[in-house]
Amino acid sequence: DPIRKPMLVISDKALKKDACELFKLVQMYMSDRKAKLGSTLTTVALEICHLGYSKPPLRDELYIQICRQTTENPRRYNHLIHRVYQLSLTLLSGYMLVVLCVPRESLRRGWELLAICLAFFSPSPKFQPYLDSYMNRHRDPGFDFLEVGKWPIHVQISHYATVSCKRLDRIGHTGKKSSRKPSVEEIDQARVSLFVSPRASF
Repeated sequence: DPIRKPMLVISDKALKKDACELFKLVQMYMSDRKAKLGSTLTTVALEICHLGYSKPPLRDELYIQICRQTTENPRRYNHLIHRVYQLSLTLLSGYMLVVLCVPRESLRRGWELLAICLAFFSPSPKFQPYLDSYMNRHRDPGFDFLEVGKWPIHVQISHYATVSCKRLDRIGHTGKKSSRKPSVEEIDQARVSLFVSPRASF
């Protein structure tokens, strides 16, 4: 469901509206909301990053929104999927297995979006320690999905969290990189670099 007001206290009416629209875009990227006609993952991510870059007061709001959308512990889904798998000889349980796998992709996309945003702008110095703590906590492999051997490391939560922490170190309050407005090509590069070796993924 969409939000009716920002998660942070924002007094500016225009920014309040932007914050609610931003949440819809986050949902679109995570496949939790139908995307606009003609939109792609890249164009949605670009719109999100342009808002974050051009309107700094929305950056903390964006990161809090993504954290909220990625707080669902994947171990819950692992448990449910395992239970359904035990009954997968029936058509009904097979159908349920497909349905229960959907949140996993949504969760993965949320972490992917977080890493992309951190390639271009940081949260405020006040919020940075909280975001850093959230990401570091998810570097624990215990948050990863089941069947790790069948999934390349880049789709695991711990991998996204590790890359996100490294990107925040570079662009954060004490980092060497400064915020910049991304292009379509840079959005693609920020995402593609997540799927290569760890040395090149930030």
